[in-house]
Amino acid sequence: MYFNPNPLWDLNFDVGAASVNLDLTDVKVKKLKVGMGAASFKAKLGANTELTDINIESGVSEVRISVPENAGCEIRTEGALNSKDIYGFNKISSDLYRTGNMDSASSKIFIHIDSGVSSIRVDRYSGDW
Repeated sequence: MYFNPNPLWDLNFDVGAASVNLDLTDVKVKKLKVGMGAASFKAKLGANTELTDINIESGVSEVRISVPENAGCEIRTEGALNSKDIYGFNKISSDLYRTGNMDSASSKIFIHIDSGVSSIRVDRYSGDW
């Protein structure tokens, strides 16, 4: 599936037991909402808008998100038994992480992950994934 890179997108995915791998580096994403059960969800985002809101609700899942280093990013997590690997972020509290350039970046990404028993990994990239 390919997305036209010109419009500003609101994307909504409802996935059950699936494997999803999205490369959204060239897509202008305003909102990304994902609901999933037992799934694997991987997404690579670009810094193409001033503000991107991501909301992920999952059961027993693997969530991996890569964000560009030039974007400011804030992550909020909720859940009982999650493993979290969050790289390149400052830990503000047990469920809140923020990049050092959050205030100065022209592109900001807000990520909210509400999950049951999941593996969560968020990292930053400068080149290829």
